[in-house]
Amino acid sequence: MKRTTLALLLMSLSMACHAWADNSTNQAIWLQEFSSIQPIDSATTQAYCDSHIPKSVKASIDQLTSDDGIVTANNITMRYSAYKGVGYDDVYFTFVTAKLKGQDSSGSWSDKMKLYEQSLSASGNTSGVWSTSKCRGTFAGQIVGQASS
Repeated sequence: MKRTTLALLLMSLSMACHAWADNSTNQAIWLQEFSSIQPIDSATTQAYCDSHIPKSVKASIDQLTSDDGIVTANNITMRYSAYKGVGYDDVYFTFVTAKLKGQDSSGSWSDKMKLYEQSLSASGNTSGVWSTSKCRGTFAGQIVGQASS
């Protein structure tokens, strides 16, 4: 029920809002910090979440949406498969679906991450929440530079 309500809210925002992402934002280098990492339920350990979630990512949106994505500092491949930015009454929202892949003691693994970000400007600092099938937490992002052409 909660996911259905959230999905309906996001669909409503998408239909009522205008797209705001532009090429300069896609070329910006973002420093993204994933924090408050925690298991969704008691069947998942904190150690699992700590090893299956990027801690910090420094990349452009173009790099993250590329076919290969990027490899994070803790050796997780992250690729944005969907990236949508919308603005409504001078408040901005970004909805991201990312694919995470890596290796652990059990072998190769992959998971989907959903990020729900908010900002007070179209190209400013963002904050929000994220979740995977087993973990969730908070997110903060800031522009730290521009990608080379």
